[in-house]
Amino acid sequence: MVPGISGPLSVRKLTVSRFPYYLAYVAAADTIRVLAVAHDRRRPGYWKPRTKP
Repeated sequence: MVPGISGPLSVRKLTVSRFPYYLAYVAAADTIRVLAVAHDRRRPGYWKPRTKP
């Protein structure tokens, strides 16, 4: 569950250029919540439990 965001989550990823990182985030009507700044090759998906209610 992400505080302040109701309903099903559509998690998006944005790759950080020149670095092996990405941002996992949720975009709502007027808010963007960053779930993780994650390394692209280490511990994949460690942040995914953050999206479950």
